[in-house]
Amino acid sequence: MSDIQLPDEELISIPGKAVELESGHIFLSCGLIDGSRAIYRWNGSSDPAPIRFSEIHGPLTGALSDSRLLAEKDGVLTVLDNNLKRLFSFPSGRLRFVHERWDGTRMISVFSRAVFVRTESGDDIGRLKVEVYEIPTADLHKLAD
Repeated sequence: MSDIQLPDEELISIPGKAVELESGHIFLSCGLIDGSRAIYRWNGSSDPAPIRFSEIHGPLTGALSDSRLLAEKDGVLTVLDNNLKRLFSFPSGRLRFVHERWDGTRMISVFSRAVFVRTESGDDIGRLKVEVYEIPTADLHKLAD
């Protein structure tokens, strides 16, 4: 990763998520000084200059083991190929992608949601409830809207 050429630092105002795929592609999702957002893709150390894409489906939130990317915008999670083409989307609401895990036979996508449950007294006392949801990564498309 040390051989890649970074975008002009004066353009980036909000650093974002960076992911590297097994294919050698490296992605950086970030905010730019003009208020827009972009995703940069490097094709590996043989091509050090990045390709710039508009952040149409929101900032990147992660990458899957099969080299698909995840982006989230307005409560909708979009699965993208590594040309940032939309494959499918599904409403995720407050669910957040955490990671994938191997269950011994397949990859499982793990999502979580945190909810603060107030006590009946109406003050700020309560408990934090964390919910975890899992789905086989190969079945994510079944959530598509």
